[in-house]
Amino acid sequence: MTIIMLDPGHGGSDPGAIASGLQEKDLNLDIAAKTRDALRSYVVDVYMTRDSDIDFEPAQRADLANRLGAAYFLSIHINAGGGTGFGSYVHINACDRSLALRDVIHQRVSSFYRSSGFMDRGKKSANFAVLRLTRMPALLLENLFIDTAGDAVKLADPVFRQQIAGAITVGLVQALGLAPVSAGEQEEDINILKSDGLIVSNHGVAEHITWGMFAAVINRSRGKSSLSDPWDPAGEVAKLKADGLVFSDHDEGGEVPWGEFAAVLNRLRGAGSTSPWNPAAEIQKLKSDGLLDSTPDPTEAVYWGEFAAVFNAARKS
Repeated sequence: MTIIMLDPGHGGSDPGAIASGLQEKDLNLDIAAKTRDALRSYVVDVYMTRDSDIDFEPAQRADLANRLGAAYFLSIHINAGGGTGFGSYVHINACDRSLALRDVIHQRVSSFYRSSGFMDRGKKSANFAVLRLTRMPALLLENLFIDTAGDAVKLADPVFRQQIAGAITVGLVQALGLAPVSAGEQEEDINILKSDGLIVSNHGVAEHITWGMFAAVINRSRGKSSLSDPWDPAGEVAKLKADGLVFSDHDEGGEVPWGEFAAVLNRLRGAGSTSPWNPAAEIQKLKSDGLLDSTPDPTEAVYWGEFAAVFNAARKS
């Protein structure tokens, strides 16, 4: 099984950067732990170089990953020194695979930060010990600046740190091709939708659901749609808007992000809607009500397997 080593930077007598009432070592550990927990939904073994506030030298961290035979090493840090935004580092002599994996993870995490109003500081290289001494592809992430007021406000927010972990998780899943633990169960959930007449065609667990299909399933489930011929996905999306389940226009062929899915499902089940619009809070409603185990990035597109599992659970509740 694939092994990932998560490395929360600093720890113990080494606090890392300190500012704004925050210590880097604590933030690193929290984000790493949240990432580890999110990865439990996938077929992967996840280890952490530390899971408490202890001293652990860079050479020891690399040695632990090497001895375990980790497939990937990810070091999590917070930046300092005046600035803002997100950046990533590979070793100055990184192999092609390390560069390719970094490209995928950086794109995913950078996309999250940019959607939150923070700049992408770019893909860089350095001779950091944990990157130099590890024998597998390795990456170090610098998540915002602890000594910049706007960055620090976000870093102090546990919900935002959960979102950081969610973006990192999605990047790792995409880069390493990790399969969900519940793939078999999700296939059954898709079959349930079909047997109940909510879909008529086959869909793969890892296939993204589009707005047209999403709207059709929602509308059929509430008795607002028929299996029309010809198929009218734009009309299905328009029904959602006319009935107050969405408030903006959506391309019927576009992918449905988790934040929007959560909001529609919450409105459909009478759980209300956040004001002002807060997609992360909508997802937390699903989680607190037992419909969701993980905390996905609100901007990440929903897969058919995920949609079917959560939607069927909501129908049963």
